[in-house]
Amino acid sequence: MAPGRTALVDGERRVSYGELDALSEVASGHLHELGVRPGEFVPIVLPRGADLVIAVLAVLKRGGVYSLLPPDWPKSRQELVLQQLNGRAVIAGPAATEEFAWPVLTPEDLARPAAHPPVVRVEGSDPCCVFFTSGTTGLPRGAVSPHRATARLFGRNSFIPPDRHIVIPLAAALPWDAFSLELWAGLGSGGTCVIVEEPFLTPDVLREGISRHGVNTAWATSSLFTMIVEEDLDAMAGLDLVLTGGERLSVPHVERFLRRWPDTTLINGYGPVESTVFATTHRVIIEDCRRPGGIPLGRPVPGTEVFVLDGDRECAVGDSGEICIAGAGLASSYLADSELTAEKFRTIELRSEMARVFRTGDFGRWATDSVLEYLGRRDRQLKIAGVRVEPADIERKIEKELDSVASCRVVGEPGKAGRPARLLAFCRPRRDGDPLREAIGVLRGRLAPFEVPAVVKSVAAFPLTGRGKLDERALLSELDEPRTRTPQIFPDHRGPEDLESLVSRIVAEVLERSPVASDCSLFELGLTSLSAARVCARVGTRLGMSVPMTVLLDHPDVGSFAAALRRLEPGQGEGTLPPPGESAVTRLSPMQTVLLTRDAVEPRNRTNHCLVVWRVRGAVDLDRLERAVGAVHAAHRSLRAAFVLDPRPGMHVTDIPAPPVEVLGDCEDEQSALDALRKLLGQPLEPAGADVWRVAAVRFADRNWILGVVVHHVAFDGWSEGVLADDLSEAYANGTEPTVEPAGPEPVRARHGVGDAHDRTVADLLAEAVSELRGVPELRWPESGAGPAGEPGHQVKTLSAWHVSQIDDVARRHAVTRFVVLLAGWARAMVDLTGQDDFAVGVPMVDRRLPELEKMIGCYITMLPLRFRGVALHGGSEGIRAVAGLVRAAMARSQVPFPRLAEQLHSVGSRRPPVFQTLFALQDNPEPRLDIAGAQVDFLRQSYLDLPLELHVELWPSQNGDLVVSASYRREAVSSATASGFVDRMTDVLARVGSWA
Repeated sequence: MAPGRTALVDGERRVSYGELDALSEVASGHLHELGVRPGEFVPIVLPRGADLVIAVLAVLKRGGVYSLLPPDWPKSRQELVLQQLNGRAVIAGPAATEEFAWPVLTPEDLARPAAHPPVVRVEGSDPCCVFFTSGTTGLPRGAVSPHRATARLFGRNSFIPPDRHIVIPLAAALPWDAFSLELWAGLGSGGTCVIVEEPFLTPDVLREGISRHGVNTAWATSSLFTMIVEEDLDAMAGLDLVLTGGERLSVPHVERFLRRWPDTTLINGYGPVESTVFATTHRVIIEDCRRPGGIPLGRPVPGTEVFVLDGDRECAVGDSGEICIAGAGLASSYLADSELTAEKFRTIELRSEMARVFRTGDFGRWATDSVLEYLGRRDRQLKIAGVRVEPADIERKIEKELDSVASCRVVGEPGKAGRPARLLAFCRPRRDGDPLREAIGVLRGRLAPFEVPAVVKSVAAFPLTGRGKLDERALLSELDEPRTRTPQIFPDHRGPEDLESLVSRIVAEVLERSPVASDCSLFELGLTSLSAARVCARVGTRLGMSVPMTVLLDHPDVGSFAAALRRLEPGQGEGTLPPPGESAVTRLSPMQTVLLTRDAVEPRNRTNHCLVVWRVRGAVDLDRLERAVGAVHAAHRSLRAAFVLDPRPGMHVTDIPAPPVEVLGDCEDEQSALDALRKLLGQPLEPAGADVWRVAAVRFADRNWILGVVVHHVAFDGWSEGVLADDLSEAYANGTEPTVEPAGPEPVRARHGVGDAHDRTVADLLAEAVSELRGVPELRWPESGAGPAGEPGHQVKTLSAWHVSQIDDVARRHAVTRFVVLLAGWARAMVDLTGQDDFAVGVPMVDRRLPELEKMIGCYITMLPLRFRGVALHGGSEGIRAVAGLVRAAMARSQVPFPRLAEQLHSVGSRRPPVFQTLFALQDNPEPRLDIAGAQVDFLRQSYLDLPLELHVELWPSQNGDLVVSASYRREAVSSATASGFVDRMTDVLARVGSWA
C-alpha cells in the first residue's frame, strides 16, 4: 500500500495512509501504557472525523474492542452503555473529562509522544467491535462482533471488489454496522474515506463529494435512496457503485434509478446487525422490477450461510419461513446478556451438521433461481380489526395499483394502549401537490377490505431518522386529518341526515377508523360481536333508547342501520352516571350475583380465580412494583370493594389498603416458580371482606421472575387483563404517583324501559327463553372422566393463519362475524363427538356498554344460553345462517337475568349444571402487555385452577394470525381422550370451513 496515498478527507484536512498508521501507533502506545489489554472494551465518544478513525485503529492495534457512541446521545443513555462496556478508559473530547466516571483520553492525549507498543496478534474469532441498536424495550443493545465477521466482507469475491480507487463518504450513524461498511470499504481496499459532517448523506453532500473529492461509491438506506431518487436523482451522477438496504426497496424508485444510470452498479444488501453489515447481497437489474415478490435479497456473502426455516426444519424452495443466518458473520454474543444470546443464537442440526444460527424474525423464501426473497418482518406485522396484515405487502400493492403514486409507506396509527388502530398510507405523488383524493376509492375496488387504509395522505417527502431510516413518528405528526372524536349529540336525533352522520361517527369511534360511508358493510371493516355491542350501546346512549344488537346484525351498514333505528320507539336512556355524592354502593349485575352465589354454595371452589401471569427476564424493583400496585388499587373501585349478597347484592367501596407484593423464595427453574405461584394465588379470596385481589413475585434462575396477579371474577373479566397490565405498566414507569385518575362512580347498569311495561317485557322474554331451553337433554360424553376432582385437564391444538383467513372469508360472504362461523364449527364437532342432536351451550359476552367502561377493571359480562338442534347442527351455509339466527335470538333476550332463567330451568335433585354443561368463547381481547424498563416481559397464559362446567372450549387468536383451540375439562366428568378427540375434531372441522358453500 502506498504510504502517501490519501486515506481520509476531513474537511480541509487530508490524512495519508502513512500518517494514519503513525498516528494510530502513537495512540495505541498510550492505550498500552494505560493497561488496555486484548479483548477489553474501549468506548469512543467522538464525532465523525479523522480523530475518530485514528482512535479505532489504535484500539484494534492493542487487540481491544472498540465501540462508537455518538457524543449527542443523552448522558443517561451514554452512561448506561458505558456501564455495560465497563472499559478501562473512554476516548472522548475534552468536554467529557468531567462528565464520565471513567478515565478520559482526548485526541490531544493520544497525539502526544508515547513508547512504541508491542505487537498484538488476534484470531478471527476474537472480538473486534460492538454495534449498538435499540432492543425491544428501546434500550441500547450491543452485539459483539468478531474480526472475521468484518474481514469476510472485503475479500476477492466480495460484493465490493478490492479497488484502491474507491472513494466513499463516511456518513452512517456511528453505533451502527453501516459505519463499519463505509470505513472498511474505503480503508480495506486502499481507497479514500470522505468524512461527512451532516447527520446523513444528503443529495447536496453527495454531489459535492463527487465533484470535489471524486466520490464513486456510496451507501444509503433504502429510505434515503428513495429520497435522493425523488428529490435529486442527478446528485448520483458519477457514481460507479451504490449500496442500499436496511428496509424494503421501492420498485418504482429502483426502476427510475436504473433507467437513469444504467452503468451504475446497484447492490441490495440485507442483514441484521447480529450478522455484521450484510448476510446477502444482490446486484439489481431492470428485470428485477418485474418480479412479483419485489427486489430480492440475493445470495449469501462469503463466509455466510442463510436458511429459511419452519421451526428447525428447512423449507422447500418456494415455501415461506423465518430467515436464519449462520457462518463467520455472526456476532459472538449480546453485550452483558447471556440469556438473550442463548435465546436468539441457537445451535440446531441442519443438513446433518450442527450449526449456530441467528433467528432474524424476518420471513422469506428461496425463489427457483436460488435468490432469497423478502416477505416481511414479524414485528412490522400489524393486527387491524382482528386481521393480521403486512404493511410491506400493502405498500407494494398500492404502488402497483395507483399510477398517481410514486412511493408509499404504510404504518399503523397507535390506538388504545399503543396498539395499532387503523392503517394509514403516506404516499409521495408523481405530480407535486396531488392530494390523491381518488386513491381510497380506487383501492377499495382492488385491495381486500382489511388492506384498504383508512387514510391516504399525500406527502412531499418521507422524513428520516438520524440513521437514514423512515421516521414513522414524524410521519404520523404530518397527519392533518382530525382524530376520531366522540360524536356530538345533534339537536334533532330523528333527522335523516343527522342520524346517519351520528351512526357513522359512532361506528368510526368504535372501529377506530375514519367516518364510514353509508353503504359500506361493517363486516368488511372487521365488525365483531364485541364491536357491534359497543356500537349499539353508544348509539342507544346518545339517542336515549334501547338498541338491541340484533338490529345492527340484521342491518350491517350505516344507512340501513340508521333506517332501522327510526322505526324503534325511544325509551329511557342507558348507562347514565349517578350524580355526584350518590352512595358508593353499586348494585351487582346478574352475572356477578351468579359468581358470588357459587362461592356461597362451594366456599372452597377456585372457579372464580382469574390468573394473570408474566415471565420477566431482568431486574424487578419490588418497591416500585408495590407502589404501582397501590396506584392501580386506588384507581379502580372494584379492586377495593366488598361484594355481598345480603341483604341485597351490591358492591360497597372501602378504604382497604392495597395488597402487598408477596415475594417467594428462589426457585430452581421456571416451572417450579410457576407451581409455587399458582399454589400461593390459589388460596381462597374473600370478596365479602374486600379481599378481591393479590399480587406475588417468584424469582428463579438468578435474574428471572414470575409475576402473578389473581383477581376474583366478580371484579374482573377478560378485558380487564389488558387494563390491569396497562395501568400497572404506567404506574411502574411513573415510580411514585399514579398517573391513572381515580375512577368516578361506577356506571349504572343498563336500564331498558320504565316500570311495569318493562317488567312485562322481561317476563315475556323470560317465558320465551324458558320455552326455548326447557327439556334440553343431558349431554353425555363418550367416555366419562375417571380422574379425581382437582385442577382441570387441558388440551390445545393450533389452527393455521391460512385456515383462519378462510374462516374470515366465509364470514364475509355470509355477512356474519367470525364468531358465528366458529360457533357453527363447534356445533358440528359436538355432533360428531357425542352423536347427540340436541344440546345447549353458554356463551359469555362482553357487556361494556359505555366508553368509560373500557378503561375500568371489573366484571362486565353476561351469559347467553343457546340451544342447538336441527339445521344449526349441519354445518355449511345453512348451518351458518341457522347459528346466526340463534345468536340473534339469544341477544334479543339478553335483558333476561340469567339467575332467574337458571332458577326456572333447574330440576330439583339434578346434579347437572342448570341450562348447559359446556361453554364456548372466542377470546379476542388484546393480550395484556406488561412493560418493565430494562427487562423483557412475556405474558404466560395459564390453565384454570377450577371450572364451573364440564367442558370449556375457548379460541385464542395468536400474534401471528393462528387460532389456538383450547379445551379445559373437569377430570371427573370428561376423560382426557374425549377432550383430546374433541380438539382434534374441531380443528379438522374448522380447517374445512373454507369449502362450505
